[in-house]
Amino acid sequence: MSDSLWMVPIWALAGAGLFRLLFAAPYELWRQEKERADSATLAIEALGMGRQLRFLNAGFQFNYATPDRGPLATVRLFHCNASEQLIGYRLANVWAEVNGIRFNLLTLDRLVYIQPQAEGHYDCGLPEPVEIASFPAVVRINFDYFYDTVPATRERHSGATLRFIITAPEMGAPVEGHWYEDQREA
Repeated sequence: MSDSLWMVPIWALAGAGLFRLLFAAPYELWRQEKERADSATLAIEALGMGRQLRFLNAGFQFNYATPDRGPLATVRLFHCNASEQLIGYRLANVWAEVNGIRFNLLTLDRLVYIQPQAEGHYDCGLPEPVEIASFPAVVRINFDYFYDTVPATRERHSGATLRFIITAPEMGAPVEGHWYEDQREA
């Protein structure tokens, strides 16, 4: 028996090598390929998820031909592209409500593009200027951004209903708000 005792380490090494060859090596190859595929999937998802169009604020432009009544002519929506990619967006379901009376705002029915890491604005006109009879005036704004990266990965949606209080129609008059009444993300 002592003659074959020296063969035990050799058989153990041969068994370990055979186990590595038959089981561990294919698993290692599979694991490396899976990690590469998972990292590629994460990179593609990051392209889609990491590029967001963010709403910043809204501004109100008045027609100063009749400054005492403050006809509201345009609502400006400020936003930023917080990503490293070009984004194309369109606005939908955009309206303003002045002291309880709702007006649909005019928007373009096409994609608008915003550069990476840039701020921008979108002017939404009213069909005709809205005269505000008295101040302070409560103004509610609703909007929905539908956006995607360039090249397209997956369309996203971001929207809100906001409330503002306009204290006077004069340029530089304070505007209080914005307060979120509703916020939507998809």
